[in-house]
Amino acid sequence: MFAPASSVALDLPNQEVQPPNLSQSKNFLSSQPSAPLSVAEAVVKMLTQMGVKYAFGVSGGAIAPLWHALKHSSIKVLHFRHEAGAAFAACEAYFASDHPVVVFTTAAPGITNALTGLFAARWEGAKVIFLSPSTSASQRGRWAFQETSTYTMPDTGIFTSGKLFNYAITLECSSQLPEISRRLALGLRKTHGFVAHLSISTAIQSSLVKSSLPQVNLSHSLVTATEERIAECAKLLLEGSFAIWVGFGARKAAAEISQLAKRTSAAVMCSPRGKGIFPEDHPQFVGVLRHVQQSQ
Repeated sequence: MFAPASSVALDLPNQEVQPPNLSQSKNFLSSQPSAPLSVAEAVVKMLTQMGVKYAFGVSGGAIAPLWHALKHSSIKVLHFRHEAGAAFAACEAYFASDHPVVVFTTAAPGITNALTGLFAARWEGAKVIFLSPSTSASQRGRWAFQETSTYTMPDTGIFTSGKLFNYAITLECSSQLPEISRRLALGLRKTHGFVAHLSISTAIQSSLVKSSLPQVNLSHSLVTATEERIAECAKLLLEGSFAIWVGFGARKAAAEISQLAKRTSAAVMCSPRGKGIFPEDHPQFVGVLRHVQQSQ
């Protein structure tokens, strides 16, 4: 990608990194378990098959069934002192592992405490799935302690898709699971990050998935550069002077970047997360760009 003002941006996560095989989610949807699964167990199994390896959060009574399912899965659960720290850690874990990451919290203030970190994940382009509990439908509107519903919290922006969440839904019954699985898998295939919120009713978490779930066929094709596009880039590089802008996505191409800089004598700059890919004591390194608008 070429940035304005004769600079070259090297940020190649989708070309260099093989994402998790999201087509495996169809195995979850089509398989019949030997014993009935609870909704919490089904959600965790779905996330596992989508490549989730880590879950960060703070537990609580309202999310106990889901937390229990996470702890007894292959997902590594990391318990934090504060939800904001969990959300920020999850964001960085995504970039370090190249796998979608879970954030979990308990009701009401647990949710709002995590919002700043989730906004950071959305801005940075991370892939994070936020799991939270909601007050059971029969108990909503009674203003119980830590009630979590549209009676006590704003609907727009927390329980709906918008500026924070690419996808948000309240899970009220197990029949919603096939569509939720499909939407999550499609979202995780996006190239510029994906932040989702599953608000799961406390009563529903322990209920059993009674019906078989239909098969959903999903596939993923790796984005690659054609020979024509490579030739076009090389031609543009030969037309005049330029600077090399190194982003975090180029972290696996440090040797190639150094070679390009050596051959062209181009100045090199980087994003804050791209620090260390190119030696900062190199005479061609000019500094770190602190504020860069991410293309959507």
